[in-house]
Amino acid sequence: AVEEVVAVDREIRADAINALASCGNVRLIEGDAVETINGLDGEFDFVYVDAGHRYEDVKTQTEAVWLLVRKGGVVAFHDVLAEDDDGVRRYLGERFPGALILQTKPFPWAVTGLALVVKG
Repeated sequence: AVEEVVAVDREIRADAINALASCGNVRLIEGDAVETINGLDGEFDFVYVDAGHRYEDVKTQTEAVWLLVRKGGVVAFHDVLAEDDDGVRRYLGERFPGALILQTKPFPWAVTGLALVVKG
């Protein structure tokens, strides 16, 4: 069972708030991801990184969340195959060369990709 879901974003849309209102275990935090992450306590089983596509953005957010992921926990990365910038792909190749990469195609015109890493 999931004890709590914590979502951090610079701007949380009203439709997301409405959709999650009935879930008692969801905490939405509006703000800078790294600043917020650095203020969180505890360990997480799963973290989904949807940073900007720039290498430095992915690196900064990943380094912040990695400290909070328990051993055996999973970190998922969004936009691994994004065509507009290879920052996510480059960082993963350097830091997690064995990451499992799945191709996702949410729209006919886009291939975004998802990568999964298990903390050992």
